[in-house]
Amino acid sequence: WKLDHWSRGLICSNGDDVPDGPALSTWQLQDYQLKNGLNGEGAVVAIVDSGINLEHTAFSQKILWAQSFVPGEGVVDTLGHGTMCAGIACGAQFEGSVGAEEWIGGIAPGAKLAVCKVVPDGSVQADLAAVCEALDFIQNYNTQNSKQPVNVVSLSFGTPCFNRDICSRVHTLAGKGVIVVCAASNEG
Repeated sequence: WKLDHWSRGLICSNGDDVPDGPALSTWQLQDYQLKNGLNGEGAVVAIVDSGINLEHTAFSQKILWAQSFVPGEGVVDTLGHGTMCAGIACGAQFEGSVGAEEWIGGIAPGAKLAVCKVVPDGSVQADLAAVCEALDFIQNYNTQNSKQPVNVVSLSFGTPCFNRDICSRVHTLAGKGVIVVCAASNEG
């Protein structure tokens, strides 16, 4: 998938239009994906955020690797934001939770997850040095693992300011074909 132009909306990598343009709902997108055999299989999505709930059913056998870049902390997500972002991106459909009849899984349920914890426990802002270290780790991982590289990096965290070091690393990853998705209006 790629964005062609804001007014045009999503198009498939083969050039076909996705119906309904930019107002396409998650359910419509997933219905389109199912009908066309698109589920993210073969892709690796890195969630650079507050960690992940390793025990969550939606991520069973999906986590390729998880690494904390916050000194003295593991990858466990005490905030819940990283777990939510991972679920939206590529969580598997599961039963047995509140609202399960409405949960149809993430956008790319066939993708694998790589998790980088950069938000310290008890905080809502990413540690900028940890973000740089995580992006360097992803770049090095891709250099050493050409058979299963990270294809997409999700940066959905708040920062107190613009950071040139982060931007430089994002530019490097994007220049090597990695799709980097950044949240807007997250305080930085």
